[in-house]
Amino acid sequence: MSAPISKSRSLAAFLQHLRSLGQPPRPVTSASGAPPQPPKVPLCPLMAPGDMQNATALPGPTNWPLLGSLLEILWKGGLKKQHDTLVNISSRPNALFPPCPGLQWHSNPSQRRAARALGARCALVSGQRRSPGPGVEGGGRSEERPGAAQVRADPAGARRLQAEYHRKYGKIFRMKLGSFDSVHLGSPCLLEALYRTESAYPQRLEVKPWKAYRDYREEGYGLLILEGKDWQRVRSAFQKKLMKPVEIMKLDSKINEVLADFMGRLDELCDERGHIEDLYSELNKWSFESICLVLYERRFGLLQKNAEDEALNFITAIKTDECGQDRGCPLNGGFQKAQGAVMMSTFGKMMVTPVELHKRLNTKIWQDHTLAWDTIFKSVKTCINNRLEKYSQLPSADFLCDIYHHNQLSKKELYAAVTELQLAAVETTANSLMWILYNLSRNPQVQQKLRQEILSVLPENRPPRAEDLRNMPYLKACLKESMRLTPSVPFTTRTLDKATVLGEYTLPKGTVLMLNTHVLGSSEDNFEDSSQFRPERWLQEKKINPFAHLPFGIGKRMCIGRRLAELQLHLALCWIIRKYDIVATDNEPVEMLHLGILVPSRELPIAFRQR
Repeated sequence: MSAPISKSRSLAAFLQHLRSLGQPPRPVTSASGAPPQPPKVPLCPLMAPGDMQNATALPGPTNWPLLGSLLEILWKGGLKKQHDTLVNISSRPNALFPPCPGLQWHSNPSQRRAARALGARCALVSGQRRSPGPGVEGGGRSEERPGAAQVRADPAGARRLQAEYHRKYGKIFRMKLGSFDSVHLGSPCLLEALYRTESAYPQRLEVKPWKAYRDYREEGYGLLILEGKDWQRVRSAFQKKLMKPVEIMKLDSKINEVLADFMGRLDELCDERGHIEDLYSELNKWSFESICLVLYERRFGLLQKNAEDEALNFITAIKTDECGQDRGCPLNGGFQKAQGAVMMSTFGKMMVTPVELHKRLNTKIWQDHTLAWDTIFKSVKTCINNRLEKYSQLPSADFLCDIYHHNQLSKKELYAAVTELQLAAVETTANSLMWILYNLSRNPQVQQKLRQEILSVLPENRPPRAEDLRNMPYLKACLKESMRLTPSVPFTTRTLDKATVLGEYTLPKGTVLMLNTHVLGSSEDNFEDSSQFRPERWLQEKKINPFAHLPFGIGKRMCIGRRLAELQLHLALCWIIRKYDIVATDNEPVEMLHLGILVPSRELPIAFRQR
């Protein structure tokens, strides 16, 4: 009797025969017979399928096993002590395992082991190394730990650390800082791949401290926090006013009004050598007055001798406490403390230790963070309410009222969006102007060429206008070059809302990406003579890769205030360079300190000499 026919083998043989004849098999029409389809993953255009690795294979410095359960944290001395371990402790350089403050000798063996482990963590935080033991995360990662206390003792080290890690680990690496896990990108092709696969509603890094405050006070979310369709709706409302060149050009008279007062302020403050004490504070005042006149049509008198406390409190509430107190950097000089509230410094601390615990334990960090936001929101609400009341019968005549009435935003959404817009505008714009003045002081030949262009376009004694800037390509090139060499913001962020392939790695949904724009701008791979200030590079026929220069971010979540900031800076340079020679008073290097934004390590050695 013949053996039974194996249907599965016969079918396989038949399909194989069809393939050999060059005829594709008929498609499977039954869902039950179809093989499961793998989830589609957007591919980097430079990668071929099959060359991908899992995200766990990413190289990079390994994590500190710093955090634990609530009971473990309390036993170790509380959240504050653990945070101090992460950020503030400067350990003895010769001690392999420096003692952690508050830890004593324990008779219980398990407590001794825990104490030794925490001591080891202190050593890791201080920047020291040891060979990884069985409990240390391995894989494709180095045993090196990012030294947070080392960076705090030398904030310029944070910037150098990023560049060093990219040299050591490549264009893409992973780093875990306390509870914060991220993947760092430092190549134009990777950023282009990310841009090409961007969804309709790209996500930024979740700013948990800001969201925690909004939920605590029942405030709305702004553009930096919102996601999805709500983000798109609010952004569209502001985009019509802030991203259209024709709308932005209408604001030049308001910006010039503030600049005229600012030039008078500079004349008053210059000593016989042309030096201005606490220049950075004065630039912040100029920036604050400009954005407030645009948003609220209100002047706060910051460029006068008697400024309003409300404006001073707003600016101070933003400041980074570390810079003002520990390093003598001129961020806080001249401003009164806003009840000790410093939002930016507390924000950073709660990004690497859980904000939920800070809130639950009501730590000093949480209290200061909350008080700072209270100050900021109070100022903004007062200004907005005054505008809405004044223009209630004619909303189209006012910038904010027009947005509010015609785009169906709630008051809470308007408060939050304007707060974040003003917050982002004040310090970053002032910081950008400060760095370009520094770069021009160190490059007098560039400054002279810029002055010649300005004088050739502008009639004598007439303020610059927005339309004049069309005839000033060198002015625009100078600003681009300054933002490349000395950017205000060294990175931008994304959170993947779907699995994505970048480089050789498949990154899962939820991965936090750090787009290291400063590393891109300082790389010889992207810019020849990258350490030199050469505006001419932007005017050459050889085009620069657009993904190598992203001072305002990338894609749909690019900074919404970009055009306004550029107009402010271009007009400010016209006013200043036409009137002053910006002179370097010494040739000693000035480091860039990484304190949320990049700030100078000392008061800038520049002087304003009237022409």
